[in-house]
Amino acid sequence: MKNILSCCVLIVGLCMVSQPAAAHMPNVERRDLNEKWPFRIKGSIEKGQAVYAYLASGTDIDVYRFTVTQKEISEKGSVTLRVRVNVPACEGAPEFLPWLAIVGQGLPVPTDTIPFTPPEGYGAIVIKNTEPGAERNFFYEQYSKKSYYITDYYDYTITEPGIWYLYYWDPYNVGGDYLALWGVKDSFDPGDGLKMLINLPGILSDRVMHTECEWIIPDNASAAASSCLN
Repeated sequence: MKNILSCCVLIVGLCMVSQPAAAHMPNVERRDLNEKWPFRIKGSIEKGQAVYAYLASGTDIDVYRFTVTQKEISEKGSVTLRVRVNVPACEGAPEFLPWLAIVGQGLPVPTDTIPFTPPEGYGAIVIKNTEPGAERNFFYEQYSKKSYYITDYYDYTITEPGIWYLYYWDPYNVGGDYLALWGVKDSFDPGDGLKMLINLPGILSDRVMHTECEWIIPDNASAAASSCLN
């Protein structure tokens, strides 16, 4: 029975957080993620994960921290950091276009204006969202009946061990709910089943959302839907 339950949870989780390219282990922001108290990404940054998070205002900045170990570099030669940011597609919602930045040692000084100061010796790669008013990529997930505006993945190859950061903010001062996504492979550890049991009810019921959302459902929803069981 325990194995059957774990299997069911895994299938539901895969369907719930499936994206056009991958499935991601769902996490939920439980407190403000800032420079002092960042979201600490455990394990390899290559493991696919998604965080349902919120920028409370135009000045809010969310911070995620991860470590690339010497062992990873020695064994594989490099680590692939793949990131994107998605936004719930809600009827009548203000246009929310969060940006993100990869922050690490040896990266260049950014030419774009950023609302934070990287640690000493660190630079940043700024990854912009679409321009305001421009057409946005759209994804409808059949099983959760939820839709998202999605950005393209950005890949960066890390060849040196160290502590790295991901920063998310809204340069247009709108704020709202978003999904921080990273990872190149889908793997589920023994403890992930419990995490799904804790997180999925709130995700499915929209309790993790901080704003009311009437999800945009495309007219051709059945044809456009992506199935995690195909």
